[in-house]
Amino acid sequence: MSRRAPTRTLGPSLRDVDEAVERGLADERAGRVRQAHRLYETALAADPSNARALRGVVRLSRHGGFTGAAIRLLRRAVSVAPERVDCVADLGDVCSWAGRVSEAVACYRQASALSPGDAELLTRLGYALLSTGRVFESLHAHGRAVRIRPDRASGHLDLGTAQCLAGHLDEAVASFRTAIALEPDWADAHNNLGHALKEQGRLDDAVEAFRRAVALAPGETQIHSNLLYTLWYHPSWPPEAVFEEHRRWAERHERERVPGLPMHRNDRTPDRRLRVGYVSPDFREHPLGLLIEPVLAAHDRRAVEVVCYSDATRPDARTARIRDHADVWRQTAGLSDARVEHQIRVDRIDVLVDLTLHMAGSRLPLFARRPAPVQVTYLAYPATSGLRAMDYRITDARLDPPEETDAHHTERLVRLTGSYWRYAPQPDDPPVNPLPAGETGHVTFGSLNNFCKLNPAVLELWARILDAMPGSQLAVLVNGRSATAPAALADRGIAPERARLLTRAPRGDYLRYYHAVDIGLDPFPCGGHTTTLDALWMGVPVVTLVGRTAMGRAAASQLAALGLGELVADSPEEYVAIAVALARDRGRLRDLRATMRERMRAAALLDVTGLARELEAAYRQMWIAWCARPT
Repeated sequence: MSRRAPTRTLGPSLRDVDEAVERGLADERAGRVRQAHRLYETALAADPSNARALRGVVRLSRHGGFTGAAIRLLRRAVSVAPERVDCVADLGDVCSWAGRVSEAVACYRQASALSPGDAELLTRLGYALLSTGRVFESLHAHGRAVRIRPDRASGHLDLGTAQCLAGHLDEAVASFRTAIALEPDWADAHNNLGHALKEQGRLDDAVEAFRRAVALAPGETQIHSNLLYTLWYHPSWPPEAVFEEHRRWAERHERERVPGLPMHRNDRTPDRRLRVGYVSPDFREHPLGLLIEPVLAAHDRRAVEVVCYSDATRPDARTARIRDHADVWRQTAGLSDARVEHQIRVDRIDVLVDLTLHMAGSRLPLFARRPAPVQVTYLAYPATSGLRAMDYRITDARLDPPEETDAHHTERLVRLTGSYWRYAPQPDDPPVNPLPAGETGHVTFGSLNNFCKLNPAVLELWARILDAMPGSQLAVLVNGRSATAPAALADRGIAPERARLLTRAPRGDYLRYYHAVDIGLDPFPCGGHTTTLDALWMGVPVVTLVGRTAMGRAAASQLAALGLGELVADSPEEYVAIAVALARDRGRLRDLRATMRERMRAAALLDVTGLARELEAAYRQMWIAWCARPT
């Protein structure tokens, strides 16, 4: 008859490790997390690699804090039993949750070496690598996981996500379709397929995929937002229909104020200093981060107190600079809308500003809860939120001519007296170079907009422009490696030898692409926004076809501010004529290239301080209007 091995005595109140763990589990189930954690620590002091106590510590580290203690205990367990795959992997998980992603990568590599046939470990490694920006290493890890377990739909989804980020769009579409074949009713797979198809410019297919995802997950606001954002790019959707889709989003997702929450108790003094909250996932190296940083820096702190609610999951150097310009910084990534709403109410925010709309990381459901008295949308892209709870949208009279676009908004449009647009050049931006046509002998047209904006009608006009200018070239930006872009160009009569396909690049290299472009061509119905400002900053004039929505009027607004209204067309025929006439006037092109930066300065497109004063005045008027409402 065998005898049970003795366990260490833990003291008068606990007989052994097993009892400490059992009592810890009981406390954990009862919600007494601190008591549970103390008991698990006690057990691990006696038995550092006790599996049940370690699992308890891991659970508590995710749901109840204690990440620092968990890392310490797991490191000790790994040092005692380095062959324990579960301990090494758990340490990777806790490091990942704590934001120590490089340590997590090392742990997952170690765990995968101990258990090379474990697809789940490779998946965790792939996620960690992706969060550090090591896309191609992540691609390799997810590829190995799929080869080990080709029957897992999640593996193909993860692989497709990495392929998308690596720019391998054809492969990503295939991976997402495989995931759907294995799990046909998985909304995430249809949603990710929609994203990949959109990046390829296959808008009909993308809309179909997003609609399927919405039908499968009707409560997922971000999936539904992905559909809305895609519709702005689609040439067959008139503004009225897109607006109705936004209203349907709000009808489905917008909630009445949660019963029991207090009304807004903000001090109604009209002229006091305002507390202005900015909400964004893009307080980082991102076009939004680039544009908002100087605005926050320029705010008059006597007029406003700036509070930032940051959902940035990968903070960087720009995040740190933006944080320096905030009076109060709240890290909200991973927090529920209810928790962020509570924080905003505690902070007594007077004016809450959305900087995302329906783009990735949207917090519109938070705004639907109306955590602040005045709610405004600004800068993400110029369009409606669809929410009744969003009071205002910042714009200008060129972007949204009075009475032309108001009906397509749930918000009241507040038109700045100056331009909505401001540009934030960086110290290391490359200089403007001489006109490239002077060297090459031919004119190069270009568009560095997202390729999904280049629909067949756009490409047909561009083909007409190229035909009218023998020897001319066209440079376009493509979203990674895909056969779709060259096929789309060829289908519309743009021969491969006349097209230069450029890939995404860091800001400096991207701006240097303009060194080879003489004339910018703006797509439609969704034109360039910051992209157009980039072109202008690099001395490249842009020809645009004015649209029916603010999404298609950005370049028209910017060119009007520069006194270049002659580059704005009212019809496709005029668009072609303007582009061809400009291409034939080398003297005009040289003059524009040499003077464009001064034009931008003279037109106040670089005057961020002026914009900050205008915004503060707009916020003040919104606040006065709220103060005048009956309590």
